[in-house]
Amino acid sequence: MQHKNPFYLIKNINDKFEARGNTECQKAGLTLAQFKILIYIKEHPDKLITQKELEKVFKVSHATINGILTRLEEKGFVSTSLVRDGIQQKQVFMTEKGNDAYEKMEIPRTADDIALEKLFTKKELNQFRDYLLRVFEYVSKD
Repeated sequence: MQHKNPFYLIKNINDKFEARGNTECQKAGLTLAQFKILIYIKEHPDKLITQKELEKVFKVSHATINGILTRLEEKGFVSTSLVRDGIQQKQVFMTEKGNDAYEKMEIPRTADDIALEKLFTKKELNQFRDYLLRVFEYVSKD
């Protein structure tokens, strides 16, 4: 039976991408959640990243982000340091090993982008993004 409910389809597409993402991440010794942290750090090279900021960006608890960062640090993908600037904060830095893992993981991400470009014309892909943005804005309303 083919499901036509858009929200069902979006959920299942997300599940498939997460499963593929986790499989690819495992090859680099990461989880998808850990890789998302590396992506965020890499995409903000001029920004000082703190644990508190990551909690807000990823909408997860202190305990969750602390666990992710602890495992990333144990594996050598990031380093952290405590600083006191009015309040004590944990700053997060990507290590060379983290950067190498990020670069390796860019290949599958780029392949997905290329696959989408083969499935859709440029115009269709822009429309698709616009539709998805509208849905995202709808579900993001508080």
